[in-house]
Amino acid sequence: MVDDAELADIHRKAVCVVCSILAPSFPTRLFEAFFYAKVVISTPLARYCFVGLQDGSNILLATSPAEAADHVRRVFDEAP
Repeated sequence: MVDDAELADIHRKAVCVVCSILAPSFPTRLFEAFFYAKVVISTPLARYCFVGLQDGSNILLATSPAEAADHVRRVFDEAP
């Protein structure tokens, strides 16, 4: 269960990196990030949680920590 403080934290973030696929809250974290219209960076396994996820379109998928960091850097470099 996600408490109100965690939801407020997600609301303040510009980017949500959701990579812990072993956590039972993985799909919930993805849903919350999408709900708040955040840029979502995750692992390719995220595609199994929601239908229609396409890398580079509505999610950024990373297969390594370095690739996730590159996505974060690119998001902030391209920000207005």
